[in-house]
Amino acid sequence: MEKTILQIPQDLTAYFRLEVPAILDRITGEEQALWGIMTPHHMLEHLELVLQFATGKLTTTCITPEEQLPKFRAFLLSDYGLRRDLKPPFLPEKDTLPLKTDSLHAAKQLLLQTTEEFLQTIHHPDFRQATHPFFGELNTHEWLTFQYKHFTHHFMQFGLV
Repeated sequence: MEKTILQIPQDLTAYFRLEVPAILDRITGEEQALWGIMTPHHMLEHLELVLQFATGKLTTTCITPEEQLPKFRAFLLSDYGLRRDLKPPFLPEKDTLPLKTDSLHAAKQLLLQTTEEFLQTIHHPDFRQATHPFFGELNTHEWLTFQYKHFTHHFMQFGLV
């Protein structure tokens, strides 16, 4: 599978506060996925869900064996994007999670709200680390990098970037 090289912005906080809302404004719900089974509505809710690992609303353990963590973390801090065929084992194999918002607009608003909670959480002076299911304990910079890669992966999935 071809590897995607990303141009990761220097100021990822500004990316989430300025660029993400502009991208969300362009989503109509008619976009077709270039891979995978999600709709745009599912994608927005999926991004919102994964932000909750950093905010503490969801907790997890790391499923990556300890001896493989250095390789995973090196990837995280590289310029490479996430693979198209990445399928977390905690998500359904051939189905999507049920929608929790009743409209695309509501999903966009929830994602924007949770993104701001994410940014406030990871920039709080007391924040040190939170557990990611693949990458283990991540600090502020690592969470920003992961979420940038995750958002970009799904924005590419729908041809938005």
